[in-house]
Amino acid sequence: MADGVSRRQRQISDELRRRVAVMLKKKVRDARLNQVTIMSVSVSPDLKNASIYYMVPDGVDRAITSQAFCEAEGFFSYELARDMKVRVVPKLKFIYDEVSYIQ
Repeated sequence: MADGVSRRQRQISDELRRRVAVMLKKKVRDARLNQVTIMSVSVSPDLKNASIYYMVPDGVDRAITSQAFCEAEGFFSYELARDMKVRVVPKLKFIYDEVSYIQ
């Protein structure tokens, strides 16, 4: 816990990242989300909120992708609640990852 993140936060972050990435590959049929890469997930200390950082390749409109994530939040929450072994699934917030951008 040297970086201020608890073991449980790290476990949930890792599981969310893995599950959302799998859902994007296998379950999401929205063409606007086909080329999305999940970069990282951070979970708040109270485990109630999760920020999911994503990237899209050049040439893909970030605004359209952002809108698609807003429309699909309920789907992701439902699927995660069904599959994860937690009492409450964190509220998801999808954020375009500007920091990881490499030219």
